Amino acid sequence: MQSLTKTERLNEWTFSEKVLFRFFSLFFGITIFPFPLYIIPFVGHALSFIDDAMNWLVVFTGKHILHLSYDITVQPNGSGDTTWNYVQLFIITVLALIGCIIWSIADRKKKNYNRWLYWLLVGVRYYLAYSLIAYGSYKIFKTQFPAPSIGRLTETYGQSSPMGLAWTFLGYSKAYNYFMGIAEAGGGLLLLFRRTAIFGVLLSMIVTANIVAINFCFDVPVKLYSSTLLLMSLFILAPEVSRLYQFFFQRKPISLKAHAFTFQTRWKRISAYIIKAAFILYILITFTFQGISALKQYGDDAPKPKLYGYYNINTFVKNTDTLPPLLTDTTRWNKLVFGYYDRVSVKMMNDTLISFTYANDTLKHQLTLTGRSDTTLKYHLNYRILPADTLELTSAENNLYMRLNKINANDFLLVKRGFHWINEYPLNR
Repeated sequence: MQSLTKTERLNEWTFSEKVLFRFFSLFFGITIFPFPLYIIPFVGHALSFIDDAMNWLVVFTGKHILHLSYDITVQPNGSGDTTWNYVQLFIITVLALIGCIIWSIADRKKKNYNRWLYWLLVGVRYYLAYSLIAYGSYKIFKTQFPAPSIGRLTETYGQSSPMGLAWTFLGYSKAYNYFMGIAEAGGGLLLLFRRTAIFGVLLSMIVTANIVAINFCFDVPVKLYSSTLLLMSLFILAPEVSRLYQFFFQRKPISLKAHAFTFQTRWKRISAYIIKAAFILYILITFTFQGISALKQYGDDAPKPKLYGYYNINTFVKNTDTLPPLLTDTTRWNKLVFGYYDRVSVKMMNDTLISFTYANDTLKHQLTLTGRSDTTLKYHLNYRILPADTLELTSAENNLYMRLNKINANDFLLVKRGFHWINEYPLNR
């Protein structure tokens, strides 16, 4: 039996390294697929059958394999931590494990996967970069975390959800949004180039670790996706861990391992450069235009609904009886908050909050309020906008008359406090 040469021994992977590579190749491959095909015009729509197949598999697995006590009817929406997502993660993990076992048996004599590792790292790097640049653009254009709305400003801390509290904190400052966005998008851009990839993944790891912490600590339902991005950062960094440990903790001079692959023919090299340039231009142009468009629709300066604002109900007449503003009265309305889109909230005298959606017929000056949790709760109101920020609401059907005065949102401390270089004493209220 011939002995291995020094070069062959250095290039020979351990059993555990090969098994881990096989598992994560399959795990990330299934997770990422069909990226980047779905960003190609017309191709993404043609691949919709993949989503349909996965949805069928998730529903089938939940019902017939995991025997869940309920059917999976809710697909990923504003929440990425639905039952659907957890079952999908289970399926991907099981498929990766089964595939890893079969691969390990069939390819047990393989010495290393250096070439495959290079391309896997490229795929994971580009997917992570795409995701971070996307989320970074949402913050740079400040569409993910809007400024506290009038509804948020009138809501007590105790009534807000942990996620709502986080969104209020993060949305308050434009400068902090720019800081977060530049860190995310900057880390993503650095990942796209071999020379800056390690610095990019270090920055991306810090950014994604902070995102994961916020999502877990404030119950933001993007825990699975953000954890996957963090896992990708760690995977990209894994080949350099020992060298980085020597540099940071043992103070030894190091040289990072060069993961490079050069096409042998000129046309392949040129094609690779063109594809890479097209990919970078695509994400920069796409997310810039998407950000500008979203900013006009959802940004802090986007047009507000006609009645947007916070109103104090000074006069409340029901069945010809004028009800005084008594805190013990559970039927009298106290304040009305018209928020963005079709949301309106009624705060009762005992501080109970009732949420509605509303439709506004601006020609007839008529409002239809429908309870969000109880759709049988309805109010049909006519309104008149009077001078001095006064609003008049009447309903013959409900025998109601209300006279409201609009409260200036700029009077809230959170809005008017602003930034101060000098603070003789902390204003912590």
